[in-house]
Amino acid sequence: MDLGILRTRVARRILLLFLLCALLPAGALTVISYVHVRDQLYAQSRERMAQVSKSTGMAVYERLLTLQDRLTAWRSAAVAAVTGTAWKPGAAEGLRAVALVVPGRAPLALLGPAFQAPPVTRRDDERLAGGNGVLRIETDGGAPRIFLGLRLDPGGPGAGMLWGELDQDYLWQTAEQYAGLPTTAGFCVLERGIVPLHCTYAHPEAFVRVLAQEQRIDQSSTDLEWRDASGRQFIANAWQLFLEAGFDTAPWAVVVAERRDAVLAPMASFRNAFLAVTLLALGTVALLSNVQIRRSMGPLVKLQEGTRRIAERDFASRVDVRSGDEFEELASSFNLMARRLGAQFNALTAIDEIDRAILSSLDRATIAATVASKVGAVLPADTVVVGLRDPTRDAGRFQVFLGTGDSSVLVLTAAQQAALSAEVDHLVLPAGPLDAGLLAVLPGTDPPESALLLPVLPGAVLEGFIALGHTTPVPYAEEDIDRLRQIGDQMAVALANANLLDELERLNWGALTALARAIDAKSHWTGGHSERVTRLAVALGKALDLDPAALETLRRGCMLHDIGKIGIPAAVLDKTSALTPEELEIMRSHVLVGARILEPVPALRSIIPLVLHHHEHYDGTGYPDGLAGETIPLSARILAVADAYDALTSDRPYRAGLAPQAAMERMQAASGSHFDPVVVRAFARVMAAGLDIDAVSPSEALVR
Repeated sequence: MDLGILRTRVARRILLLFLLCALLPAGALTVISYVHVRDQLYAQSRERMAQVSKSTGMAVYERLLTLQDRLTAWRSAAVAAVTGTAWKPGAAEGLRAVALVVPGRAPLALLGPAFQAPPVTRRDDERLAGGNGVLRIETDGGAPRIFLGLRLDPGGPGAGMLWGELDQDYLWQTAEQYAGLPTTAGFCVLERGIVPLHCTYAHPEAFVRVLAQEQRIDQSSTDLEWRDASGRQFIANAWQLFLEAGFDTAPWAVVVAERRDAVLAPMASFRNAFLAVTLLALGTVALLSNVQIRRSMGPLVKLQEGTRRIAERDFASRVDVRSGDEFEELASSFNLMARRLGAQFNALTAIDEIDRAILSSLDRATIAATVASKVGAVLPADTVVVGLRDPTRDAGRFQVFLGTGDSSVLVLTAAQQAALSAEVDHLVLPAGPLDAGLLAVLPGTDPPESALLLPVLPGAVLEGFIALGHTTPVPYAEEDIDRLRQIGDQMAVALANANLLDELERLNWGALTALARAIDAKSHWTGGHSERVTRLAVALGKALDLDPAALETLRRGCMLHDIGKIGIPAAVLDKTSALTPEELEIMRSHVLVGARILEPVPALRSIIPLVLHHHEHYDGTGYPDGLAGETIPLSARILAVADAYDALTSDRPYRAGLAPQAAMERMQAASGSHFDPVVVRAFARVMAAGLDIDAVSPSEALVR
């Protein structure tokens, strides 16, 4: 038996049930059969012993009658002996000795040795006068001797007695032969039920003692049981041999006994046979139960193991059951479920990855490329295309991203755009005239045989689409379409967020630009100064490898670096002559005023260091705090260079603007004193590269 199967509780339960179903009936049948057979053996033995005891007693009685007849035949010999004439002996078989006892004379031995005759009572005289015999038993402390007596002359009381001593071998041997006792049985003849006359057992006194102690024979036939001194059990039957009428003596008890183990000897073979049959039955049951358990539990164990693997997210595992019954059907259903769960789990995982990837990005191209690279894990396809409308170009121009990671540009006709925009759910291609040639959105020389196309419409405008192409026609299940729709909805949300952020960024930048222009508008001499400085500083920051966050801070700070000039009187700003010390102090206060203006706005607090320190000098002679070297924020050092360059090249009330080359020479001359030498050298490289500052918009300067 496969003991590994028994590790399961169900297998142990089934095996126990099988064994109980075999053991309980077999055990009950064994007990019932054993009791029944034992009782039958007992009944048969008792019946047999009752027959044997009666037959033995009758055989003894018949032999006594025969011996009486033989003794009667000796009368003539006895009469001749008395008269002194010649006499002829009678038959001697069964008689050990024959003697004539005449009153007043010594006993005359006619056969065998002389013996002392038993006494004759008055009652004996009465029986003998009628011609009957008397039977007497003499023990004299030794073995019992049996005597049979007759009147020599029944009519004459004093004529003498003829006595014969019976040959007990002759008497009992005939009885034994007639009884036909088995070798395991024996019999005893008891006078008055207690005096053993003959017994085939080795120790008749023990037999008699136990019999006398436990039970007395007082019926014609009695069933007996006892245990001897050695512990052996006996069952017996006693039959009363009544001799009073025929021989004037007490009844003899003929007891036939047999050991209990001998009576139950057939039970041993029965027990062995039944044990063999029982073991065979149990072995058969165990074998059949093993086969059935393996057929039943083998698939269950496999299903259990498959369930455990599914719980561990091993959806690729399959349960192989070939039992040809419901277990095989269950395994097929289980495998189908595992396959669907695996597809569902993979789809959910891929969708979750897509959600996290596209929702964590606010870049439209990144969103589309992410969807293109991952949608194939949700819905396998031969070709995966994600299209994204180009907002800066013609309305029909779409940038397409392939699942392979490549990208290209696709121009859709007005009919194709209308067909996509009109279908808010999905399209299964080819769709006849309604598809408007949309299979062309899938790249390749040969259009696919079928395609699933999902428009992405975060609003009323077609922002993009997702297309899955197959080289052979594929029936699209509703759950596949739902998954693709879920991805499309997430892409639409991500694009809407990106568009919203773009709008917010444009709004924010527009507000900053408007504020900067309002600052510059206070003096016509500084018109456009903040925007030009911003473009210069952003280009310089890119040359110095600032990260995008630092560039964004630099861009915002540059736009508002002179916001404090709102608080400076126009007379000071537009003065054509040199400023007095008091006026110079007022002019320098614009950085402090700017910092105070920006301080209440949390979103603009990061640019306060630029506004506050863009007039600090590298040698520490600047204002307002006299910072030096690298203690000046890098963004402020960059702004200082861009601000100074634009100021030198622009006209002022008190001077005309310098040529770019002259302004660059003056700035290089101030490198190390007013300006950071590293920043000045980077600015020189930027200017030498021929950057068209006026042609660069603020937003482009940030991203290029």
